[in-house]
Amino acid sequence: MRMVDAGVLGTADRVELIDGVLHDMSPLSPTHIEIGARLGLHFTGASPEDEARVQDLLVVKGVS
Repeated sequence: MRMVDAGVLGTADRVELIDGVLHDMSPLSPTHIEIGARLGLHFTGASPEDEARVQDLLVVKGVS
């Protein structure tokens, strides 16, 4: 969040922190989202009505 505050990253930038290194990430495609949702249901044993979510955007509030 400090990098956003400093203007290094924008709020729309898609990055992932892996072992202390920021990596640019591609936008999620509809196919990626659908497959992730199906795998989440499969591995959690949930039904589609349960809306099990296993992959979401992480937003940290109150960090500056």
